[in-house]
Order: sequence, then structure tokens, then C-alpha cells
Amino acid sequence: MIGLELCKLLAAKGIHVTGLTRSIRNAEKLKRFGVRPVIADILDYNTIENGLANNHKKIDTIFHLAGPNPEGIRLTKKKWARAHHQRLQGIKNIVSIGKKFKIKALVHISGSAVYGYKREGWVDENTKTKSTLLGRLALDPEIYLKKEIKAGFPAVILRPCWVYGNGSWFDKMILKQMKLPFFIQIGNGHQDMSLIHVKDTAEAIFISADKKHIGMEINLADDNPATMKDFMKFCQKTSKKLFILKIPSWLIRLISGSDVVKFLSSSIKMKNGLMKKQLGIKLSYPDWKRGVEEFMKD
Repeated sequence: MIGLELCKLLAAKGIHVTGLTRSIRNAEKLKRFGVRPVIADILDYNTIENGLANNHKKIDTIFHLAGPNPEGIRLTKKKWARAHHQRLQGIKNIVSIGKKFKIKALVHISGSAVYGYKREGWVDENTKTKSTLLGRLALDPEIYLKKEIKAGFPAVILRPCWVYGNGSWFDKMILKQMKLPFFIQIGNGHQDMSLIHVKDTAEAIFISADKKHIGMEINLADDNPATMKDFMKFCQKTSKKLFILKIPSWLIRLISGSDVVKFLSSSIKMKNGLMKKQLGIKLSYPDWKRGVEEFMKD
């Protein structure tokens, strides 16, 4: 979702874009947005190097958005270990590619999961990270990259919160439920959630590639967090659904495991002051309500 939006933004600005993908189907999508696709596996350094070697334009910036998640409904140690290996090996390969092509900047997309499952009050870039099972999928690649940054590698780390748009969690939780007479909510919905529109996310990613942001860690969020309960109520009202079906957390715990429940119940309110100050971005959707309503009506 974020990758396609970023590709559209870059192409619209007349920037030559090469996009890595593993599938022919996604390669065709990239072509439609004016992107030169390269079939490569982020876990295979040689496929990336060979694909980029034929690029007729010098590569000066890499946007790294690939972040595989554990597959299936139930989280197992094996599934977690596979996703963790993919993320860690992926960032290592990307850094190696960046060094080979002597890029000016790597923009690495991490996530708010590095702050843990629940935090009291507001979270900003000075808040200490927490090592949780699912959070480590984002945190461990960050730890590796920070060492490279300290050694002089040009990179910036961005931590978007819940990015909404066509695709990802928003598609599964909201848009694909539009055909049902109700929305499904997990738990009591008391947890805080920060959101940001996919277009604002892409704009922030693009701006962050400037060399003056090298070495920074920046949170991405809009101006108005919501509780999950209020978010689902707004979606219900906008779509004129009959009711919200609440699934108890203990049932999800039986099906998917305790860490999945903890992650889905994460309570994080992110400040965006540094994002606005350093990136100078003016959010097109400072409040999630207008953006969510537009997606649901479309």
C-alpha cells in the first residue's frame, strides 16, 4: 500500500524510479505508475545487485519498505523466526546494496511497534523502545541499521503508526467488511491508536530523503489519535452498519496466541511534532475522520 503510493508520488514528480518486486503481477502494477520494475528477492543479494546493475540511471536513494509479517492466523515460533530472519536479512542486503552503489540516503520504514504494546501518555522520539515479540520484527532491524548509521552510513529511520488506505490492515478490518451488516471489533476497544493517511505517509517518506535528515528517527502520525472504540463507531456510522460485533480477546488468544492479542490491543499515542518541524510537512489529512470517510465512500 505505502510502496505503490510512494511510487505514484515519485513518478508524478518526474523522478526515475526502480521498484523491486518478487512477482510479475506486481511488476505490471509498477509499470502502470511509470516505475521500472526489477524482479528480485530481498533475501537474495545477487538478484538485487544483478537487477540494479542494468539501471540506466544512477541510484542515489533507496526507500526500504519491505517488512514481511508472520503468515497465517496463529503465531508460532517457527513463523516468527522466519519473518524475523526475512526482515533482518533484508535490511542487511539493502545496506550492502547502498554501500555498493554509494547512495546518498536510505529511508528505512520501521513502525510504532518498537515502543511496545502499551504506553501511558504520549510517545515521541525520546521515548525508550521496548523489546516485545512482535515488536522485535521492527526493532531488531533498527538496531542493526543504527550501528551502520553510527559508522557513517547515510540513513534515516521513520516510524509510521497505523497507516490507513486501500490495502493492509485497513482493507481487511474495514473495507472488506463493507458487505457485511456489521463491523468486527476485537476486545473492548479502549486502546489508543494513532493514524496517518497513506498519502501523507508517502509525502513524509519522500521529504525525509533529504541529506539534512540523515541519522534521524522520526515518528509519523496525524494530529488526532482515537480509541479503537471511537474509530469503529465512526466507521459504523459512516457506513450505516447495523451494529459492531465485539469478539472477546480470550477467543482471539485461543486462536492466534497471546502476543497477537497484545499487538492488536496495543495502546500508543504518537506525537508528530518532530515530523512537522524537521520535514516541514503540511498534512493533507490532519484528522483521520475525513480520510477514512473518503476511502469508505469510494
